[in-house]
Amino acid sequence: MKYVANRADKWNPNLRKLNLPGMMEEFDRTIHKEIDYNNEFMNMQRIGLNFAENPYIHIPTTYPEYCTSKVLTMEFIDGAKLNEVYESTGDEYDKKFLAKSILDSYLQQLFIDGFFHGDPHPGNIMILENNIVCYLDLGMMGVFDEEFKKNLSELMVLFVDQDIDGLINQLMYMDILDYDVDTRSLKRDLNDLFGRYFGVQLNRFNGVLEELLSLMQDYGVILPNEFVTMARGLSMIEAIAQNLDPEIDVFASIKPVAKQIARQRMDPRKYLKSKKSNIILYEHMLHSLPKLLTRLVHKVDNEELQFRLEVDITDKVTIIALVSALIIGSSVVSFGPRTFDMPVISLIGYILAIILSIIGIKKFVLK
Repeated sequence: MKYVANRADKWNPNLRKLNLPGMMEEFDRTIHKEIDYNNEFMNMQRIGLNFAENPYIHIPTTYPEYCTSKVLTMEFIDGAKLNEVYESTGDEYDKKFLAKSILDSYLQQLFIDGFFHGDPHPGNIMILENNIVCYLDLGMMGVFDEEFKKNLSELMVLFVDQDIDGLINQLMYMDILDYDVDTRSLKRDLNDLFGRYFGVQLNRFNGVLEELLSLMQDYGVILPNEFVTMARGLSMIEAIAQNLDPEIDVFASIKPVAKQIARQRMDPRKYLKSKKSNIILYEHMLHSLPKLLTRLVHKVDNEELQFRLEVDITDKVTIIALVSALIIGSSVVSFGPRTFDMPVISLIGYILAIILSIIGIKKFVLK
């Protein structure tokens, strides 16, 4: 399968945009994780903690003393399958509540936790007494790192707000869309897409999300595997919610999640945590700086270091101009993180000025 995927990607431009090699790598990784029950055990522990405060979401209890890589021992789940709930006509199940609970729990997994069920089809969800939702078969999970989760959340907010310019900029920032794409044509196509779906009251992703992904592929975009897994899972969850409550407004459920994302971004503790990380990074940079400068000077002295500039550095005036510009520019910078009461950008500028000065001295003074 990998061989066929690699050859198809190499020789067929139409298939290249599907990123078949990436899909095969993801499949390879996932299938080996699925057959290791230690992995599923850890997944259940993690997602269980994420929903520990939610009484309407249940993750089966596991028994670690009876678990191995080939055996997963967990509590017996006595509940109803979703098909039974769909067909029920009595008041045993609150279908509207269940639809909202399932949808909100999955949005939390995607945009808040960054750890989500990768295959939430109806067979992997059971309904317990008192309208409690139970997730099963947690061997295949999607994972977003903090940066991707934040970017994806912002992308979804822009999507719901129909902010086309913001959507394009965000896709470029996430390296999903190339900067040399024909943005005028893309804007026109996105306007057409939103006009078809947002021109009427839109309360579901079905259709618009699929067309958006298809449109991205038409522009040669190779979507990250996490993005495709997310879209697939969200489509499954939306179909379940729609079957339970045909009137459910999916976009209305996005709004409180977006507000929570905004609150998290403005949380001062997050900035303090980031500042601590930056302080550690700058401390490491300062400790490494003398060694780095020594190596650079040694390489310049032994003619091991080459610079490719779009200017002629063989001219004295050019080197003097570059050094002067770097010194002046570094001296007037006042923004960004600081070290030794000096902006890091200024420090880098001064270092470059020193390197160019060494090159100039070696080339024109010591030759």
